[in-house]
Amino acid sequence: MDTDQPVPPPLPPKVVRVRTSGLAIAAFVVSLVSICCFPGELIALVLAVVALRNIRRSAGQLTGRGLAVAAIVIAIVGLILGSVFVWWMTSTYNEITPIVKQKIHLLTEGDVDAALELFVPNVLTDDHRRPFEDLSRRMPALGELERLSWGWSLQINTTTEGIHCTVVHRGRFANDDNVTITSVFRRFNGEWRLVGFWMKSPLVMQPPALESTAPM
Repeated sequence: MDTDQPVPPPLPPKVVRVRTSGLAIAAFVVSLVSICCFPGELIALVLAVVALRNIRRSAGQLTGRGLAVAAIVIAIVGLILGSVFVWWMTSTYNEITPIVKQKIHLLTEGDVDAALELFVPNVLTDDHRRPFEDLSRRMPALGELERLSWGWSLQINTTTEGIHCTVVHRGRFANDDNVTITSVFRRFNGEWRLVGFWMKSPLVMQPPALESTAPM
């Protein structure tokens, strides 16, 4: 037996290409861009979970676990903050909508004095009373209020005078089913009080000089 045969050289080591998981990167970016946005944070959460699974099964060929974990944390925090924000906005809307309904009812009944009491004290002058008296005389043309629904806007902002909320309602009346009602509220002594009120309908349209019925 010939023992002098050359020994074949060892095979070169297999090169393992390591790369960062694209899903982990996408999850991290989406979680940052979509902060407090339910659809975006849910997408980021799903992408991050899938990325972690792929990284675990890649036998070291995929990295990015830190990005995926960070995306999960950001997405969960964003979902919590978004839920709190939606709850607060909904509770605010439910608190101010009855005031708008009461305002409309009082103007329809001709009780201008009671309607003006819904405003922040001292925000109105005698010059602002006349537009409301004129609006009250026009209100019966609309008929009875049948439904008041959320329009397309609910904005919360803070000024030197406090927290303000602007909400746009859609009013369905017996004689006009598409009345736009814009109300501006200010937080005053722990409750929402009016500082502005407008109604847009051909049946009660105010002259241009009287469109702003309260100072802003």
